[in-house]
Amino acid sequence: MGNPIASNLIGSGHQLFLNDINKKSSENLLEEGGTWCESPKEVTGQSEVIFLSLPSHVEVSVA
Repeated sequence: MGNPIASNLIGSGHQLFLNDINKKSSENLLEEGGTWCESPKEVTGQSEVIFLSLPSHVEVSVA
């Protein structure tokens, strides 16, 4: 669900800073113009608004 939302945001002209446990799952978004960040902390330093799309609350604890 998160990937299509992110793709639409990029397509609408928004700048997205991305981080994922599995970088491969974000490859299409990087090709569309998203910017990869090496950590969630780096994302927070670059962003005014942060969206999370996660399978469960467990992933929040892992990050």
